[in-house]
This record gives sequence, structure tokens and C-alpha cells, in this order.
Amino acid sequence: MTGPRAILWNTRYTLDDVDKARVIWAAKKRYDWNRRVNAQYDDFTGRPPMAQEIDSVGAELAFARMAWLKPRLVLTQWQGAANCFMPDGRSVNVTHTRMNPPLLLEGYNAKRFCAFYILVTGAFPRFRYRGWARFCELIHHSTVRQFQTLCYSLKHYQVRRDLVILAQEEEE
Repeated sequence: MTGPRAILWNTRYTLDDVDKARVIWAAKKRYDWNRRVNAQYDDFTGRPPMAQEIDSVGAELAFARMAWLKPRLVLTQWQGAANCFMPDGRSVNVTHTRMNPPLLLEGYNAKRFCAFYILVTGAFPRFRYRGWARFCELIHHSTVRQFQTLCYSLKHYQVRRDLVILAQEEEE
């Protein structure tokens, strides 16, 4: 059994050259898939879709590296699938934003939900962990907001700060 891991609020992470190449490859695959199926991008900053994909995939990988979790780079259209899993199997959705102040957002009509939602800010290749929320804290009638679309939303001061990941006992 390995010991617990902690990610402290405001932890910074810069992707190395190998991870940068992996992010660009995965973002291009995801972007190509989204173009094929005419997926709509919900971005409030007006940035090009490929730039959004690079930041999103980069944030997912950066969080997985910070937490020592295995990343799950989803290469097809995003439908609320988990970006990684906690050692006990619970799902994690990593949300990236460049908004200031940052908001943790999840689409109101998401097809699948996760157990944990992680807020990451920054720009490729430098990211910063900004907090987390449980499913029941984010997906709640009191957090519904209207932006460009209807979504669940928590402000940066409403999310939990430090994250402790407990290890599972390894099978022998």
C-alpha cells in the first residue's frame, strides 16, 4: 500500500516536453473528432476551438501528474466521461478555465456525471490546481446558472481547497 497523496491549493505544474507532445497529439485527435460530428464549443473567451482543446487536454494531464493518477485522454467527443479515476475507482472530471475569477462549470444537460470535479486554471503548458467539489456540491438546483448555455456553476471561493487522495491496498 502506498501512502496518501495531497495536492495543495494553488499548486503549479508545468508539462515536460514528452507530455506537451502527448497533449498536442490528443488535442488534435479530439478536435478532428469534434469537427466530424459538428460538436459545439462552449467557450466564453472567444478562443479558437483547437486552443481550447490544447488547454483542456493539458489541464487534464497536468492534474493527473499532480495527483499521481493515470490519465484517461478522451479522444472522441466530450460527453461528461471521466478524465481519470481515484484509486478507489471514483470518477474525476477535470475542468479547465481561463476565466478570471475562475468558475467550476458543468453542462446542465451533461449525459454522464462524475464523483469529483476538479478546477484547473492556466495556459498550456503551465497549469494551476484551484480546488475541487463533490458531485452533490456542484450538481444541485442551487448552482444552476445561465451563461451562454444553462450550466451548474461554483465560484472559485465555493470549491474545496486541498485534496487528499487515499491509496488503495494493492492486491498481492
